[in-house]
Amino acid sequence: MSNVVSEIEKQLAEAIRHQESLQEKLLKEERTKEAGKFFESLTAGLTKYIDFCLNKRC
Repeated sequence: MSNVVSEIEKQLAEAIRHQESLQEKLLKEERTKEAGKFFESLTAGLTKYIDFCLNKRC
């Protein structure tokens, strides 16, 4: 019986580590998406500014 409990504890610990790993991966993916959106917005803003300056001869 003790061996069964020990095996269940090992499997549970492994499942928890796997779950934590998946959560960390999802968090990194979400951060990457947010950073991509930020840089896309920044690039668009800079492009508009450069266009404005070129047209108005800043």
